[in-house]
Amino acid sequence: MTKRSNLFVIAVAGLVIALIVTLGEWRLNKKNIWDELTQDAPEKPGLAAIFLREEIAGFSDAQLSNLARSIIETRDIEFSQKLTNAFIYSGKDKESKKLAVLIAEQGFVRKNDLVLANRAALEYKMGRFIQKNYEKATTILTSPVLAQVPISKFYLAEILLDNSNPNNDPVAARQLLNESAASGIEAAKKKLKELM
Repeated sequence: MTKRSNLFVIAVAGLVIALIVTLGEWRLNKKNIWDELTQDAPEKPGLAAIFLREEIAGFSDAQLSNLARSIIETRDIEFSQKLTNAFIYSGKDKESKKLAVLIAEQGFVRKNDLVLANRAALEYKMGRFIQKNYEKATTILTSPVLAQVPISKFYLAEILLDNSNPNNDPVAARQLLNESAASGIEAAKKKLKELM
């Protein structure tokens, strides 16, 4: 009887180990919802925007952040840039507009992409589709990716001129405007005239 119960315990233990291994493999091979959405989205950014817009209705900020990260990690930068523009310039839903900003931010964080970095900084500066955040905008605009870009200098100058910004600095702003204007940015030239 003892021999039989030992064999039973060994058999049950083997079955439990096999189940654990099988579940572990299943979990490793199972894609999360973000990766599935990214994979299922069409290859053309405009069509992907239409597809994703329908899928993300009602998504929370955390869910949109996860999806943005997945898009940047699995799709190329050109796709991400075009998808961001498709979301911003078409449709009226708030989720896709916010997703555009989050994709841009992830493009800056994970890929150091100049175009997406500039878009993220601009949107955090304006607060159009995501909550205004001068600190994030300033961090992006002063990063090595954008620090020497003339239009980025103009955006940073606007932030530094804003009286609602606790870190406003009119002297630094004027210097940035001069540099931006010298590089041919018309908006910087106009702003300098306004400040005279």
